[in-house]
Amino acid sequence: MKVPAHRFTPTGPTLPLLALGSWYTYDRMDFDEVVAMLQLAVERGVTLFDVGVYGRYPQRHPLSNPRYGRTWTDVVFAHAMQVSGIARSSYMTAEKIWMWAYPRLSIEAQLDHALLRLGTDYTDFVMLGDMEDAFDLGAVVDEVAHIIRVGKARWWGVNNWSVAELATANDHAVAHGLPPPALAQLKYNPARRTKAESAVWLDFFQRSGVRFQASDIFESGYFAGRTKLTRGVARDPGEIRPLIEAAATRFTEVAAGVGATPAQLAVALCLCHPSLGNVLFGCTSRDQLNENLGAIELHARLGDRIRTLVDEFWFDRDKVDPQASWSAQPMALPLPAQG
Repeated sequence: MKVPAHRFTPTGPTLPLLALGSWYTYDRMDFDEVVAMLQLAVERGVTLFDVGVYGRYPQRHPLSNPRYGRTWTDVVFAHAMQVSGIARSSYMTAEKIWMWAYPRLSIEAQLDHALLRLGTDYTDFVMLGDMEDAFDLGAVVDEVAHIIRVGKARWWGVNNWSVAELATANDHAVAHGLPPPALAQLKYNPARRTKAESAVWLDFFQRSGVRFQASDIFESGYFAGRTKLTRGVARDPGEIRPLIEAAATRFTEVAAGVGATPAQLAVALCLCHPSLGNVLFGCTSRDQLNENLGAIELHARLGDRIRTLVDEFWFDRDKVDPQASWSAQPMALPLPAQG
């Protein structure tokens, strides 16, 4: 069975329900397995790939980020796609742009560097990363519109913006006849439901046409069967990660009770969201990919019962403000980069 795809606005993209991320994935894998996994993904209809320059910028750039070690996951992805023989027209990319580097590095300059690493002249989505400062959002939207106008991107979205930031950007785009955002990527998993399921976000999704992309759905592996942290993690809004780690074994037991793996149950929860555009996850083997694709059947079998089934793991309820800026949340530094 192929992963279903859908178009959620008349002028928007047709997206597969599932997409593959690249953080701590391709650069940790045997290259032959990377090629085989990407070929399998495209064959099964997983045709959207979230990529990013997850490393320090070269010295010629005016800014580097000490949070991240240099990694090559996007370069490995690009080479694997090249040798696999998969036509560029057969898949989409969503390229991350880091707002911690803006405005000292323009959005276009970052994208040009990222496209060089990918060996292509366009990305399907430009995804603007976490906001850490206040910017002229009208100027941001204007620059993204220019990038789309000259053919370096087709659509755009954001990663972990507040609803107020995204609404301001969307209103500017609509008022000036510019391309509006298409996707809003938020952390979402059994423990982190408060933002994406809040009334303020659901109302925004409904009235704007922007669609939700679920990310960090396994919480660095805790909701995919791991009981200890083995790789870097991002922010911990609400400081609930100790609760998540303590509950990892119990989550696996709940999944087994409905004939599923924990990863399948985590993906299936995301498929229940009423404004879903896409579910983003990482995996490092064909076996993991096939396992995760089983979530589609699980969701078809259980439907919204899944929401109640995992309710005991909703740890950020009453611990985060659905309208808070991402920059107000505590940051957990990643482990040293692998590869």
